[in-house]
Amino acid sequence: MLSLVFRREAALWKSWRPWLAGFGVALPSSFLLMGFSLSVSRSYLTLRCPELLQKSSLTPGSGSLVLLCQALLLIGWSWTGGFVVGSLSRRTLWVSTLLCYSPCLFCLSRFRVESLSRFCLLLFLLPAIWGVHQGLRISRMKLIWAIALAITVTALMLPGWSSGAHHWWAPSRWTLDWVLC
Repeated sequence: MLSLVFRREAALWKSWRPWLAGFGVALPSSFLLMGFSLSVSRSYLTLRCPELLQKSSLTPGSGSLVLLCQALLLIGWSWTGGFVVGSLSRRTLWVSTLLCYSPCLFCLSRFRVESLSRFCLLLFLLPAIWGVHQGLRISRMKLIWAIALAITVTALMLPGWSSGAHHWWAPSRWTLDWVLC
């Protein structure tokens, strides 16, 4: 019985889809999205604390705009990654899930920033789970929705770039969103 289960599971890995979903999307995205979750949390903390806001050279209005754009980007990127993983690795989703959660658990155990909760690293999980759920339900997104998502994500990145709050990985994530759509 065990050999039958092993053979069936091994047969699933002959395709490129579970490899791409697990090692090409789930694992690297978890690191990037944890970093961006931390960035959103820091922006919220900066906006809430007048001393930090003054040091950042942002006004409350521009800081709120940057925070809103970052939060929406986090939701969009998380959902997109989850959707791709869900649609690519339907029967091997458990491996992709482990590959996503293992870095999260590692970082949670070592996170030591007094002003932030350790769970701020995991802000991306709910939208990603929602994306996986949608990816399991529908395997392909309609072209018009994919283009709308890519344009929205691009537009949301502009305030961060103009305020100097961009990160080295943002252009690569932007490219990934356009390619996946």
